[in-house]
Amino acid sequence: MRIATRSHLMGCKNYPENFNLVREGMEKTHNVANFPNEERAMWAEFMDEAPDDFYQGDKAEVVYFVGCMASFSPAVQDLPEKMAAFLEKQGVDFTIMGEEEYCCGYPLMVAGMGDEKVVEEMIEHNVGEVIKRGAKTVLFGCPSCLHTWRHEYKPRFDKRGYDIELMHHTQFLKKLIDESKIKLKNLDLKVTYHDPCDLGRNCGIFDEPREVIRAIPGIEFVEMDNNREFALCCGGGGDLEIVDEKLPGEIAKVVVEEAKETGASVLVTACQQCKRSLAGAAEKEGGIEVLDILELINRASNNSK
Repeated sequence: MRIATRSHLMGCKNYPENFNLVREGMEKTHNVANFPNEERAMWAEFMDEAPDDFYQGDKAEVVYFVGCMASFSPAVQDLPEKMAAFLEKQGVDFTIMGEEEYCCGYPLMVAGMGDEKVVEEMIEHNVGEVIKRGAKTVLFGCPSCLHTWRHEYKPRFDKRGYDIELMHHTQFLKKLIDESKIKLKNLDLKVTYHDPCDLGRNCGIFDEPREVIRAIPGIEFVEMDNNREFALCCGGGGDLEIVDEKLPGEIAKVVVEEAKETGASVLVTACQQCKRSLAGAAEKEGGIEVLDILELINRASNNSK
């Protein structure tokens, strides 16, 4: 309903001018940040132990689809670094697509501009690049990318007769834990969890993140009052920042305050945009640390702080 309404407004030319700039940027750079797409994997170049190809292999079982936010936002560029290092340590046969990874199209689709030619071009390009690499699984740290791939990409793979698995990193972490492939040490922490909108309400992934957190010995897990399908938005999604720069921060502040009311010392989430929004608010408010769920697992498995 929301996207249909926005699409109608787009058709009536009744929408914020900023969306034209986003579309034009996508047409030129194929990313929502409007940076040269050749810089998409620049984060890997800052890793001390990255291979010579910076994880950009020709063939792999798994394609790690990094997403625009983690590729270009300095606030969360450490997340793909940690994911790549984690996958390598686990012996996963994976690759990233580097500059051949285009935006999934979500920012334009959620704005009601899903019928734009550039969206179709980006989808077809990404599908082709995954198939070219012979991947069986596409792994996501961004729930918005996963949601888009489930609905817009999967039917295209099916039409080609190409079997592909789409997996969020919370699901991947749970799989490794279930297979006893991650050794977890005791963490004496009180932790709460924020459900990202696209991961929870839109993808139905509620249990896996909680099971991953509870698998860590010593963790005391507490829920916020608003959780699962009733969780509050972090403020960073739905293109809100494109039309209002201040409101996302105010919304994130509400979530951080709710998390602090649980008595938890750590607020865990599982979305790059949520991490960026909530960490920014927590830095101003103080009293709680914000981690992506992979960072929590790294801390419990001695991979990193």
